[in-house]
Amino acid sequence: MYVLGIHIGHDGGAALIKDGKLAVAISEERLSRKKHSNGWWLSVIYCLTSEKISFNDIELIVWSNCGPRLNKGYDGGIEMVTGVKCHTTCCDHHLSHALAAVSLSGQNKGLVLVTDAGGNEGAGNNEVTESAFIFDNNEFNLVMQSDPNRERCKGLGTAYDAFSSFLGFGAEESGKTMGLSAYGTGLDHNHYPDLFKISADGSIESLLEDTDYWGVMKLSKKYNLNFGSPFPDSTSAAAANLAQYIQVQLEGATLRSIKTLLSKHDVSNVLLSGGVALNCVSNNKLAESLGGVNVFPCPPASDCGLPLGNAVYGYWKLTGRIIDISNSNMRFGRDYSEDEIKNALKELPDTLIPGSVMLGKLKYTRIDNPAHYASDLIASDHVIAWWQGKSEYGPRALGGRSILANPRGDGIRNSINNKVKKREWFRPFGPAVREEDVSTYLDSGLYTKYMTSAPKVNRNGVKALGECVHTDQTCRIQAVPESSDPYAGLLDKLRKDTGYGCVLNTSFNIQEPIVESPADAIATFLRSKIDYLILGNYLCERTQP
Repeated sequence: MYVLGIHIGHDGGAALIKDGKLAVAISEERLSRKKHSNGWWLSVIYCLTSEKISFNDIELIVWSNCGPRLNKGYDGGIEMVTGVKCHTTCCDHHLSHALAAVSLSGQNKGLVLVTDAGGNEGAGNNEVTESAFIFDNNEFNLVMQSDPNRERCKGLGTAYDAFSSFLGFGAEESGKTMGLSAYGTGLDHNHYPDLFKISADGSIESLLEDTDYWGVMKLSKKYNLNFGSPFPDSTSAAAANLAQYIQVQLEGATLRSIKTLLSKHDVSNVLLSGGVALNCVSNNKLAESLGGVNVFPCPPASDCGLPLGNAVYGYWKLTGRIIDISNSNMRFGRDYSEDEIKNALKELPDTLIPGSVMLGKLKYTRIDNPAHYASDLIASDHVIAWWQGKSEYGPRALGGRSILANPRGDGIRNSINNKVKKREWFRPFGPAVREEDVSTYLDSGLYTKYMTSAPKVNRNGVKALGECVHTDQTCRIQAVPESSDPYAGLLDKLRKDTGYGCVLNTSFNIQEPIVESPADAIATFLRSKIDYLILGNYLCERTQP
């Protein structure tokens, strides 16, 4: 039995469940090569092709969107295009977020808090921004939800976005605010109001009266606050302090909401989903503050996880069971054959993005052990692009589509930010670490396989993880378990070669979606200043053009 989940808003995509197991999942942006793409057709074809099936084989298609709910019977025009009439239904935006988290958590009972910039329902531009669910085995109950007719600017994620806008960051760039907040020198919070109030049911409401930077300007004027002018220089103390203010406010509001909910519901597991749950600094603060409670942030917490949530919903409705896909490596893309890789290497001219500059010609050699070659290059302080097997589902590169480097390399953080990724100076990198070594680098805090938390590291961690340690001594660690995967083998070889089983790991992209196909990898490599590309069993380098 196949169930297909599709999300049609920003971060669109598709996910396919086969007989109770997730077969394949992909975000549209990986295929369209447009960040946060709101399409879904390429993703659907990708999923069907991967399983070698057609729409006739689908038992149920589940849709979701943002804003007003989709009409009953919505099918996206599939019947018009293909002539196949599929059984369809829709899933509530926040319920889909919650179901994705539960399916990946491996937990049978707990609380799911969903916080984002907006979901379904409401009049005009007003949408639900926070929801909480209690789940017990296969039963779900809504226990808190923001008023759908309340102004959207009152939401937790919307307020954080407003401050990000004021700081000059664009839509979907609130992660920059989180990174910059660590450079704050500390505000006198006695002169600044608590931005959020928490109601008796745990719901959250901000003081803002408008969205985006206008909301921050109006707040500043109303309360006579010295926030300065919008769009400040990111190197200024004012910008860092403002980022720190909204970060601290978000952390405090989320903690108070969860504590209120836990006082009413006897559970020991708290799951986090929705876009706000990508805030790995807040996630760790919550885990440390909620002693005795297991905190699990959903890896694809943003809307890119909704196709999965929709597919889980459809299978749940058909069978009464929420599938368990915990302990996965989040590598849910399709397999690429050796022939596909070789064809991409041979058809090199067709892989370049129109208008891009090729910084050299490609030379490639087949190798027997990619992990060993990668370790030798990284130990010699080379920056490599690493393309292996299936792609990751979600916003994090977890060893399938990564740029890797020695975290202790001199100036490596600034070098990759400036020369390779072309991004802001204050943005940190995370390391991949052998799971058995992680406890050596931390005294406490939450760490996961998915880079969803940023605990503080100890002296051993500072030494080993080098320039992956942020200015506040936090580090977004990916704990890599032992396996036959080349990524785990690479870390084992690095430990033998350097004494440290860790590597700087960032997503394989340059101001674009993470690469998906072999052709994407070659195109990005050729227009980058990455030293080497290991593409499956091929070692690629550039020669002079």
